[in-house]
Amino acid sequence: MGDAPREARSGAGDQVLLRHTLRGRTWCLLPVTVLRAGSAGCVVRISAGTEWLAASRRGQRVRLGNGGWRLGTARWTGNDLTYFLRPRDWYAIGLLAAPEDGAERGWYVNFQQPYRHRPWGLDTLDLELDLVRGSAAGSSWSWKDREEFHALRRTGLIGPHAANQVLRAARTARARAHRLAAGGAWREPAALRVPVPDLRSLLARLPLPSDVSPAVLDRRRPPGDSPSPSSHEGAE
Repeated sequence: MGDAPREARSGAGDQVLLRHTLRGRTWCLLPVTVLRAGSAGCVVRISAGTEWLAASRRGQRVRLGNGGWRLGTARWTGNDLTYFLRPRDWYAIGLLAAPEDGAERGWYVNFQQPYRHRPWGLDTLDLELDLVRGSAAGSSWSWKDREEFHALRRTGLIGPHAANQVLRAARTARARAHRLAAGGAWREPAALRVPVPDLRSLLARLPLPSDVSPAVLDRRRPPGDSPSPSSHEGAE
């Protein structure tokens, strides 16, 4: 199916696809459950156990800046990840939580392109840079993947406009994430228990980007699971 230009708005409870897109190609495709949706933004869940599509080469996942990749299957392991997104923001705030009861396990700020509504769900692109914080009392925020971010700036994969937007957003993102983590507004969506989305059924049911086909699921899975969100206290 082609990349239809129309927007599709999802509602609470819908299972859709969160796509990271790199220069017109699908870099990864994550099934998510919409927990909240409205003009002020949306909250989505990546559930532990979810099968998803990731850029891979020779059986291993690759990071931005690597060539010769294609989509392969991976599995989200460890924690549930609840994403808080607002229109036009160059970041999303993520809460890592225990799948069984929603207990807080960590926070991170993922700097990324502002999300866009698409027929399959949402589009964005992870821009490597993160802020992370553990769940223990007194935990502080720290930067993650700064060198990778600046390396991608030097190669031009992250252009001047995107880099400037991220650096500007960094001034306010930490404060907003701190307020969200310190308050109680996150507890209700974090406590919601939702079924783990089935990638195969979503690929069969939803409109798809032109470079994605359900046939990708018939390729041999790369060895090993995807990096667990708990492995870096703030997913990729």
